[in-house]
Amino acid sequence: MSTTPTVVAFSMADEYVPATVDKTALVNRMCAAMSSGSSSGSSPSGAATATPLFIEGGDHALSVEGPAAEFAAQVCAFAVRCSAAKE
Repeated sequence: MSTTPTVVAFSMADEYVPATVDKTALVNRMCAAMSSGSSSGSSPSGAATATPLFIEGGDHALSVEGPAAEFAAQVCAFAVRCSAAKE
């Protein structure tokens, strides 16, 4: 299993996901499953291998500016943290 840090982004207003689905629980289960094969569920830096990112108000395509900007900012911050962990 890979220990590559991963972000699992989910648009909380995704129109393709039924309203009956507990989106938070789904993403958290996915992250736990993705992290379970690494030592203690963490990357070598000690961070969780899979990190959830919930985009409030974001639809499937992130077509609204606010959620799209939030996604971009969070992914950039994630990339910076990953880069800093390598140093």
